[in-house]
Amino acid sequence: MNSLWFTYITGVASLLGFIVQVFDLFPKYGVARRSVFLVVSGVFLGSLSFAHRIQVSYIAS
Repeated sequence: MNSLWFTYITGVASLLGFIVQVFDLFPKYGVARRSVFLVVSGVFLGSLSFAHRIQVSYIAS
């Protein structure tokens, strides 16, 4: 899977998580929701910082 698609998908998930956090859509699950939001946001930010640095070189012999 292309790392660019992974970045897009985690970015959309982060935005959805942010919207859920702001509007407090599920007050019963506040602690779990906050934890999932932080993990998904971390994965998104990590994929942004490493996506442009990773290169795979394949030399056919």
